[in-house]
Amino acid sequence: MLRYEDELLLHGDERFRLMIESFREYAFMTIGLDGRIKSWDGGAQKLLGYSKIEAIGMNASVIFTAADIEHGADQLEMATALRDGFAEDERWHVRKDSTRFWGRGIMVPIRSGTRHIGYGKMFRDRTREMQRERRKDDFVSIAGHELRTPLSILKSNIELLLLAQNREDDSSLRALHLMNEQVDRISQLIADLLDMSKIATGQIMLNLTPVRLDHFLKEWASHYQSISKSHAIHLIKLTEAEVSIDKQKIIQVVNNLVSNAMKYSPESERVDISALNKRDYAEVQVRDYGSGIPMTERAKIFDRFYRIKGTREGGLGIGLYVAAEIVKAHGGTIGVADTKGKGATLYFTIPKKRAL
Repeated sequence: MLRYEDELLLHGDERFRLMIESFREYAFMTIGLDGRIKSWDGGAQKLLGYSKIEAIGMNASVIFTAADIEHGADQLEMATALRDGFAEDERWHVRKDSTRFWGRGIMVPIRSGTRHIGYGKMFRDRTREMQRERRKDDFVSIAGHELRTPLSILKSNIELLLLAQNREDDSSLRALHLMNEQVDRISQLIADLLDMSKIATGQIMLNLTPVRLDHFLKEWASHYQSISKSHAIHLIKLTEAEVSIDKQKIIQVVNNLVSNAMKYSPESERVDISALNKRDYAEVQVRDYGSGIPMTERAKIFDRFYRIKGTREGGLGIGLYVAAEIVKAHGGTIGVADTKGKGATLYFTIPKKRAL
């Protein structure tokens, strides 16, 4: 049973109510421990269609879709907010007239002293923004698929020329190798763009097969080294652990981490790769010998479109983002490890006992 002063806090005092009302594009409500709505501002009434009299006392799950309620999304949001201090939410919501909108917001626990007495939730309609993003993703997907065919033809012809090239003609040979590398870079960029659009729409799919990690990385390194001449790939320590992966997707992850390492260590001549056997997972590490990654940048480098400040290196800032999402889809983690000495070490993990 809430105390009278706690009820007043959940319903909000006049100053707090007036402040919230000034955020016209946002809806705000407070929710009791029983999951029922305690306060309902004008923004919520405008966005969701329920008057204040109608809304107060209803279960807050009324704004969720039936499918999300069935999967416990409303309960999970409150549990996450209580555990972490906040919960971010972006999903379809339902109005009084049963129409839907794409809403994004945040929920925080409300406390009276040391006692937890409820939750506050603020959110807004992002349907138009989501639709614009989806149109962009659709364009990227169509353009990417259209570019793949001519690139594939171009690469096949370059490789034929490499086979037929006079080995004594060093300048022509170097030019063909350079062309081959650039085609591979463009192909990788297209793959990243296509995966980014799939990630945005929740369509990334995995085709899992069991592999021995040392065999997988040796095969990858043999192919990668044949097309990249700027750095030498050193396989330092490789575990024989077996993991279940989508081979093409994890090749994309390793390619992105290694190309990133090469890009940020232009004066170095090597990149080291290790695969370590942990208790429940295997960990792949990619180390370069460049200038390293500042501590302030480490939490951001896997964000979409993020590029390290103060660098002149090219790129769209999506390779590491795509790599992170692929690793997450495998049930693993990705990050920056502490490196003794010069350079930076990026790593990702894959569970060893993932069901097919």
